[in-house]
Amino acid sequence: MSNATGTDKPTSRWRDVRWGVLWGLYLAAFFTVVAFVPATIRAIISPGTWVSKSVTFLEIIALYLCGGMMSGAIVGLLRNAARWWIGRRMIGIVAAIPIMLGVRIVVFGPVHWTRQDLVDWFLVAVIWGVAMSFAPEPWARGVKRK
Repeated sequence: MSNATGTDKPTSRWRDVRWGVLWGLYLAAFFTVVAFVPATIRAIISPGTWVSKSVTFLEIIALYLCGGMMSGAIVGLLRNAARWWIGRRMIGIVAAIPIMLGVRIVVFGPVHWTRQDLVDWFLVAVIWGVAMSFAPEPWARGVKRK
């Protein structure tokens, strides 16, 4: 039986989680660099302003790092489900939830959440997670399937 790595060797859950966290950190570093460029330009052009007065650049970096590690751990934990098309969609949805909840906390703070807030942010996670789950399709096509 082959696994999500395309080999017949069984992989350990711990190794898969570490793999996911590492990739989460890689993506966090990438998005931090992407966010740094416009933040620097904005600071040079109009000092003292930011996209939102309530969100600091450090909070965005913390969101990327924490969200990347948590989502990466989820992806690593569920990595074997990546063999199937629907499995990759489900992994994307579940992995997007901590990031979307983190965005909600960074933007609005830890205020009281209504049921509608949770439903709205969960739906955003579903849409974002499904969309992002198509990114690894070329990698997934190379996975050996039984």
